[in-house]
Amino acid sequence: MDKNKILETLRQSQVVEDIEEIKYKPDFLVARFFYVFDSDETEAAQDYANSMSDQDENEDAWYEEHYIPYLIDIAVDEVRDVIEDMVDDTGLNAEYVSYEPDREDDRCEFLAVFADGDKEFDIDEVLDNLEI
Repeated sequence: MDKNKILETLRQSQVVEDIEEIKYKPDFLVARFFYVFDSDETEAAQDYANSMSDQDENEDAWYEEHYIPYLIDIAVDEVRDVIEDMVDDTGLNAEYVSYEPDREDDRCEFLAVFADGDKEFDIDEVLDNLEI
């Protein structure tokens, strides 16, 4: 597995940014990166949340039940496409998790684990071992 090539592919995707490797076992690559929402995506999320809720935009329920889930769906879809293409092209085994963005943040954090196709792993175990 060429870790540098994987990291470079993530960079070249122009879908994620602030990519960093988290040191783990030699046969694995653990990467942390962020999907940044553009203004069209945040406006669409706002429109969606307004159409689905009678609540004010400043209320927690509006934000937590409609706005953020819409944005997370966008981020997960985009990142999934990049990782699935990479897996298809290289035969790697990969899993990833996303984390809910902070209220003031315009990006969604991801952690991904990559290994050669014949290596089985559970991302939760990897993250537990790293104490993340």
